[in-house]
Amino acid sequence: MFSGVPDNYDSVFGPLVYTLTGIASGETVDAEVFTVGAETPVGVKRIAGGDAARVNIACYMRRLLTPVPFPADSTGLFSDAGRFVTAAVGCGGAVSPVRTFTGAVRRLSEYEVLTTLPMHRTIAWDESDEVSLLVPGCSMTYSWRVSGGAEYVYESPEYIASRGIVTLVVGMPSVRTTLAAAGVQTDGVAALRVTVRVAGESVAEVHYRIEPREPGSVRLCWFNRMGGLDYHTFGRPDAGYLEASREAFLNHDGYAAASVRLADRTELSSGYLPRLWMEGLALIPASPRVWRVEEEGFVPTDVFPLSHAFRNGVPGTITLTVRDRTPRLSQNF
Repeated sequence: MFSGVPDNYDSVFGPLVYTLTGIASGETVDAEVFTVGAETPVGVKRIAGGDAARVNIACYMRRLLTPVPFPADSTGLFSDAGRFVTAAVGCGGAVSPVRTFTGAVRRLSEYEVLTTLPMHRTIAWDESDEVSLLVPGCSMTYSWRVSGGAEYVYESPEYIASRGIVTLVVGMPSVRTTLAAAGVQTDGVAALRVTVRVAGESVAEVHYRIEPREPGSVRLCWFNRMGGLDYHTFGRPDAGYLEASREAFLNHDGYAAASVRLADRTELSSGYLPRLWMEGLALIPASPRVWRVEEEGFVPTDVFPLSHAFRNGVPGTITLTVRDRTPRLSQNF
């Protein structure tokens, strides 16, 4: 019945085509798309028999991607079904092989780290970061080591991962709590190294330089082109704007307001950064999901490109404008 199926870890943003053969001419059958563990199909396509039929399920898979950032109050390994989809197609009593699809822009390989930013980063004590990997079913652990004026190593218990995307959340508040419980003073801690292991072998390692942030700085989180979430803190904005707009229509009494909109726009500048950082940040406006990180949570945000410049590996800058997706409450009669 199924003479062709997509590859494991294909992108939901490309074609996910199943080829079905052996359907008699004049016969009509339904191809049902199921996610693993679901009893109700997420989509159905009707097929007429005769020639080989091609069923593209990408539109159904894209709707099931709902990536959200993990809270910053803990450090650990987590699986988020909103960042990948595992599905199969059933037709005429036959079921296709189960496949896992991701939100990257290309087919991924197992143990790839889902980031577009370098693995040497800066972070503050009140911030968090994420390191996502695409894994088969496996046993995982992680460790972190602080250095500087004090030394401390934490080793996690074993985590059993199913096939899909697993994320290590690095929540600095919880790291500080662990250090305090161990009697380690954080004043002299300058660096953090985080390592993820599978069967004892390192598959990802991130190095953080711990730095305080200036008041008013803005931290963004976005869904990147590898299908994970990246974070970056921009310095305190130099400019902010209140955007006011009004739409009106003409009736017999004159012009009347149909809608009024108020929104805050903030201009962010990266400062001078190496080319690899610039290339990652330049893709933020193309991300389908961007959030501004606040103490109370993650605020959905629109991002508009203003300018960016880098050449021949020389550090450059990028300037963006951000606007909350939810406008201010407006008055309109």
